[in-house]
Amino acid sequence: MRFRKIHGAGNDFVLLTDSTPDSDKDWSKEAERLCARRTGVGADGLVISSLISISPVVLEVCCFNATSRSGFDRLISMP
Repeated sequence: MRFRKIHGAGNDFVLLTDSTPDSDKDWSKEAERLCARRTGVGADGLVISSLISISPVVLEVCCFNATSRSGFDRLISMP
């Protein structure tokens, strides 16, 4: 698994790109595992971005909190 660790405004995140958050994987549980400060990478959350379209540029961004089961999914379009 290739990832980047990004940070801003006092928070840090594990970023996965070009990964498809498929329904077979429990991304909330994976976020807990990856974001664990003592046993994982250590972060406040997991962010997964996937390129949906090139023209116009559309990204799907899924965010998962490190400590809860919640997550959200957004489509981001750039002209």
